[in-house]
Amino acid sequence: MTNSTSIAHSLPQAASAWRRSAGLLAIVALTLVAFASTASANLDNRFTVHVPFSFSTGKVELPSGDYSVERRGSNVLVFRKVDGSASAFVTTSPIDIDHTGQAAVVFNKYGATYYLSQVRSLTGTVDFKVPQSKAEEKLARTMGEPQTVTLKISGR
Repeated sequence: MTNSTSIAHSLPQAASAWRRSAGLLAIVALTLVAFASTASANLDNRFTVHVPFSFSTGKVELPSGDYSVERRGSNVLVFRKVDGSASAFVTTSPIDIDHTGQAAVVFNKYGATYYLSQVRSLTGTVDFKVPQSKAEEKLARTMGEPQTVTLKISGR
């Protein structure tokens, strides 16, 4: 095999390796852009709210206090007490309601017991409904319609 023949055979191999590297680089770049967009969305969907009463969400009871609320993914919210003493991951479903642009956290109240019911977004683009727990369903059957308590949110 002559020198020119080996160079001719190595050129297609080099071009193929370059295409694979360029494809891998494109995938890495797209992944980084998607990650940055998700992180940015999470920051845009974070706020603090003062809850003056203890409340339940799912099987978790949270004490009164100041909470940081952050969206994680499309249907999960994290309620974390600002002092770090309590937190809960809350699975939600998106809802379409007209809340006239007022961000809020909404609770169902049965007697002296509060259950997280909705989170109305700051941007008004996505609002979330928290499904009733078995304990709340039982209270609803025995006590009837709950009183709605709305805590307005002004910002981060």
